[in-house]
Amino acid sequence: MIHSTAIIAPNTKIGENVTIGAFCIIHDFVEIGDNSTIDNYCEVGIPTPLAENKVLSIGEASKIRSYSCIYAGSSLGDNFVSGHYATIRENSVIGSNVQLGSRGDIQGDCEIGSYTKMHADVHIGKESKI
Repeated sequence: MIHSTAIIAPNTKIGENVTIGAFCIIHDFVEIGDNSTIDNYCEVGIPTPLAENKVLSIGEASKIRSYSCIYAGSSLGDNFVSGHYATIRENSVIGSNVQLGSRGDIQGDCEIGSYTKMHADVHIGKESKI
């Protein structure tokens, strides 16, 4: 279900059973996996010249909570969960079953392995590997 106020760019691939909430902006070159949810007021696939790859891939059964901002050029594995107001910058590769708490901040070019759990207010510096 896509809320009527959501803005979805034409070059977006949305899987089956995906929910996109009110006032979301989904930019071009975003791929959202099946059974995922993007809550209200999120901006996903924000273009940036720093992105090595235009595509932002969000894995299946992921949950992006309200007011989160995710830039182009990253890959989020299946079952990714963000808290509210999370930010993920470009060129980050995030494994499956990862949780990023509310107000979490992942700066660009990071690698985060599967099953990593980060609580609220975590800042991950640019080019970090976890």
